[in-house]
Amino acid sequence: MKWVGLLAALAFLTLVGMSRGEQAEEPWAIIISGDTAGYLSPCGCTKPMTGGIRRRATAINQFRQGEKTLVLDTGQISGGAGRQHEIKAETVAEILGRLKVDAMNLTREDVQAGLGNLAALQRLSGDAFVSANVPDPGLGGYLFAKSKVPFLISGIDPRLGPYESKVKEFVNEAQISKTVPILMTTGDEKHARELAEKFNGLRLIIYRSTSQVSDQPIQIGYTTLVSPGEKGKAVIKLSWTGSGFSGYVANHLSEEVPNDPAAQESFSTYLSRVKAEKLLDMKPRTSHDAFAGSKACQSCHQREYDIWAHSKHAEALKTLEKDGHDFDPDCVSCHVVGLDSTKGFKSRDLTPLLTDVGCESCHGPATEHVMKPKKHPLPKAGEKSCSSCHNLEHSPTFDFVDYWRKIKH
Repeated sequence: MKWVGLLAALAFLTLVGMSRGEQAEEPWAIIISGDTAGYLSPCGCTKPMTGGIRRRATAINQFRQGEKTLVLDTGQISGGAGRQHEIKAETVAEILGRLKVDAMNLTREDVQAGLGNLAALQRLSGDAFVSANVPDPGLGGYLFAKSKVPFLISGIDPRLGPYESKVKEFVNEAQISKTVPILMTTGDEKHARELAEKFNGLRLIIYRSTSQVSDQPIQIGYTTLVSPGEKGKAVIKLSWTGSGFSGYVANHLSEEVPNDPAAQESFSTYLSRVKAEKLLDMKPRTSHDAFAGSKACQSCHQREYDIWAHSKHAEALKTLEKDGHDFDPDCVSCHVVGLDSTKGFKSRDLTPLLTDVGCESCHGPATEHVMKPKKHPLPKAGEKSCSSCHNLEHSPTFDFVDYWRKIKH
């Protein structure tokens, strides 16, 4: 009976404590991704190919299950100028809007998309943009911060003008409203550290990194610093329990992460728009010598031709056709012969001999060589011939010596 009385007393004291506002706060999941930079899909010809907006949507939805969530995006959904980048940005904004992202940092790249495009992106994203140092983005008001109790979220891009007074104003607003200030910045880790030292009222700073997402957050006093890495290749999660951030998890968007069905629908629409608008036909071209096609090399170079015909190079365009990227200007140039030439690849129907990565992809236009081999010798191919496509972004594990063994001729 004594234990019953003790338990009753403890229960009474707990209720008293809760009535005084001392109850433990229900944990929140803080989900962070971003820095898309126009990379909607994993790109590359070697594994591992990480990233992609469709995998990102899956990871965000998995992280948010069963918890109160705050979903943040570091911005730069636009990768540059031009019609294709406009369509990309609209696709990302639409997917983020469907995911109900709470806030997205407004970056210089997004502002450079133009007022009309920016207004469309804001609408598609569900009015997610925030910014502390873009004074008049023309989106119906000053985008200072967004509140989702217990959090206050804002962002800065140091490249867009003065920001320190705005950050101070933001921290003061959080103190007045008794909310947790979270700041996104396009600055790097060094910049984030400086912000943490100068504005110790900030609780979480999300910065930009051009490398892989780190395994652990950085702690400076009461301020936590994290970055989801570059080009939307990872999604990170933190837990907020009322006193600090913990439970850091980084999900690297590898091939094991499936595509989200809703995001896949938007992505398929993106590819359809790129094809319908014939963006591949609009790609700038310069005049070069005429191409002959790999078949023209066979009569004199049978051994070399056979090696090529049994390599993955000879099926390069098929890999794009399987994924619906065969009309995507971002992809096709590394899967055909001479896309940058007025005499190069145009389509499988119009230029069937110039499909795939052929002999002339490395050795150059060969029509004159075919007609008069001794008078017009072709240059030898080497490591430099590979580097335009087998670069760090598309082929991160590329090693010339190792790869050359597979096609040596």
